[in-house]
Amino acid sequence: MRNKGWVHCPDCDAWVATPGEDQIATPLFVATCHHCGSEFDWRSFKWDWSRRFLVGACFRWEEYVAPREDPTYIWSHEHCAMCRQTFMELDHPSIQRFGYVANANGQEWWVCRTCFDDFQEEFNWRVEPPD
Repeated sequence: MRNKGWVHCPDCDAWVATPGEDQIATPLFVATCHHCGSEFDWRSFKWDWSRRFLVGACFRWEEYVAPREDPTYIWSHEHCAMCRQTFMELDHPSIQRFGYVANANGQEWWVCRTCFDDFQEEFNWRVEPPD
């Protein structure tokens, strides 16, 4: 799912819109700064806080299951920490059922397969061996 958002350009610090669903011709993770002309992968800059918590993290591959500990608390989904892809217990082409999850900074962080493959080396991510 392509959610439009805003990031700072890494070259000139101007605000840059990330492509949304209405911009299908635009490559999925490419943002273009109209101020300086720079093209960059917006996932690297949108969630700067995720870099601090996820560098060197150890992930496990698993199916997303919504928390059910407290019946009064309804939480149906999570998002990829990098691109905001949705994880849910729902069969739909734009929804992910499986992903990589790490426990960091006292909470679970989900990362989709595409972002994991793209950022594993840069972030020094590891994968737990299966049980």
